[in-house]
Amino acid sequence: AYDFLERFAGVRFFFPGEMGTVTPKQPDLSVPAMDIYEAPDFDQRGLRFNGTTQLPDGTRLTDERWTWTLMNLRWRYGTNYIPCCHGLTRRGYLARFGKSNPEYFAILANGKRDSDPNIHGHRGHVDYLNKGFLNEVYLDAEAYLTGKPASLRGVRTLRGANAYDLSSHQPGYFDLCPQDGLSEANWDHSPHSWPYWEQGRQSDLIWGYVSKIATRLKQNKIPGYVTCFAYSFYRDVPSDTVDIPDNVLVQVCIRGPWSDPVPELRRRNDELIKAWNRKIKTGKVWLWNYMHDNNGHTPKGVPPVSTRLIANYYGRLAPHIRGARSQGGNYYLLFNYLNNYVFYKVAWNTQTDVEALMRDHNEKLFGPAAGKMGVFFDRIEDIWTKQALGEVRETALGPSPVAKTDEEVWTKIYTEGVMAELSALLGEAHQLAGTDRPAQERVAFFQEKFLGEIGRQRAVYFDRVGTVRDLVHEVALRPAAQPIIVDGNLDEPVWTAAKPVYLVPTDGGDPRVRTAVRAVWDADMLYLSYECE
Repeated sequence: AYDFLERFAGVRFFFPGEMGTVTPKQPDLSVPAMDIYEAPDFDQRGLRFNGTTQLPDGTRLTDERWTWTLMNLRWRYGTNYIPCCHGLTRRGYLARFGKSNPEYFAILANGKRDSDPNIHGHRGHVDYLNKGFLNEVYLDAEAYLTGKPASLRGVRTLRGANAYDLSSHQPGYFDLCPQDGLSEANWDHSPHSWPYWEQGRQSDLIWGYVSKIATRLKQNKIPGYVTCFAYSFYRDVPSDTVDIPDNVLVQVCIRGPWSDPVPELRRRNDELIKAWNRKIKTGKVWLWNYMHDNNGHTPKGVPPVSTRLIANYYGRLAPHIRGARSQGGNYYLLFNYLNNYVFYKVAWNTQTDVEALMRDHNEKLFGPAAGKMGVFFDRIEDIWTKQALGEVRETALGPSPVAKTDEEVWTKIYTEGVMAELSALLGEAHQLAGTDRPAQERVAFFQEKFLGEIGRQRAVYFDRVGTVRDLVHEVALRPAAQPIIVDGNLDEPVWTAAKPVYLVPTDGGDPRVRTAVRAVWDADMLYLSYECE
C-alpha cells in the first residue's frame, strides 16, 4: 500500500507529522498497466529509535510505539525479524536460579557471585562452562523450538511475565546472546574461565558455549536456529578449536557508516565481516550498527546527517551481509530523520542513488526552494562527517569513537560565522519559496525547528560557561594549629567553621538529596570534603 502511494501518487513519508508527510493534490490519478517484480536486497532491515521521544514541534510522543510502528511500515521495515538481543537476560535466569543455583553465576572481581539482582547495572553474568547452567539453556531452547509453553520451563520476561520475550524468541529462532555489560569486572573469575580473559580468548569461551548448545540441538534433531551477537569482547572470530555448526546465525555488532571516514577502521571492520562469513556455515552475517546519541555518540544540538556515508557503506558491503539493524535514535527526531529515511531506502535497494534521493526529498518538501535547501543540507552533512563526527582512539576494544567536546563543537565547529552562513541559506530559501505556501511553511519550520534547535543548544552552552565563570567561593584558610587528617571524618574544628556549598543537578532542578561541599586551604594543599546524604 505504501509503495503504491509513493510510486503512483507522489506521496512521501519523511518524518512523522504534517510537515514531514507530502501528499500532492492530484485531480486525476493514472496507473498504467504493468508487472512489478521487486524484492528487498536485505531481508534484515530495522531501526531502533531508542531515546527518540520528542517530535520536531517540541511535543513529546503520546503514543511512541504506534508512531514508530507506523513509520517503520512506511519506510519498509523488515518484518522477518531474526531475534538476537541479549537472550540470556530476557529469559530471567537470575530470577530463576540466583538463589537455588548460585554456582551458575560468574565469580566477580570482588570474589562474590553475580547472583544479587539488587546490585546496580547489568547483573546475572554466568559461568559459561558450568554444565548445569548449559543444560538449563539447552532445555529452554529445546522447549521453545518444539513449541512448548514458557510456563513449562519457568521462563520469564524482563517484566516478570511467564512468557517468551519476542525480542529473543521468534518461530524457528532462539537467542543465545550473553547479558550486556560483559566486562573484565563481570567476567567469570573462576580458575576455569579466567584464563580465557588473561589470554585474550574471550571469543573462544563465548562461542564455545554457543556451539555446545547448537551441537546438542542438532544431534537431537531439534529444528530451528540459535543466534548470537559478535559483540564487545567476543566480537572477533573464535579460533579453529571452536567449530560453529550450521544451525548458528551470527549478527556482527560494529559502529557502521560512522567508522568509514577512518581508513584503518573501515578496513578492519570490513575484514571482520568477511572473516565471520568464512567461519559460519549459514550464508552471510547481518549487522548491528550504531548511529545515535546514546553515551555521547552525538553532541546535543548537532545534527548527524550522514546520507552519503550510509549509502556508500551498505552499497559496498551488500555482497557480504544479509542486512542490518541500526540504533538510529536521537533526542531530537528532526536531526536524524534523513539518516533513517536513507537507511531504509538503501536497505531495500543497495544501489539507490542517494543524490537523486536527496533531490527528490528537497523538491517534494521545498518546491522552488529545493536547490538552496539542498545546499543547506549538504553543508550540515559536511560539518558532521568532516568535522563533528569525532576522532577514533585505540582502546581495549580496539579503535573506538570519542565524541567532540561541547567546547570544540560550539567554539570551533558551529561558530558564529557558520551559524550566520546557515541562517543566510535558509533566508534565501524562504525568499525562493515565493508564493508556494507549503514550501514557505516548511522552510520556516526548518528555520525554527532545525537551525533553531542548533542555536538553542549553542546558547545553552555559552550560558553554562558564563555561569561557571561567575561562580566564586571563598575558601577558608586552615589555622596552623589545626591540622587535618584525611580519614573521611569531618571532626576537625576547621570543617565546622568552613562554609558549605551544595551540589545541584545540571538541569537546574531541585536535588532529591543534598551534597555539602566544604573547602579549606593552606600553603601546600587544597582540602575538599563531600558530605553526601
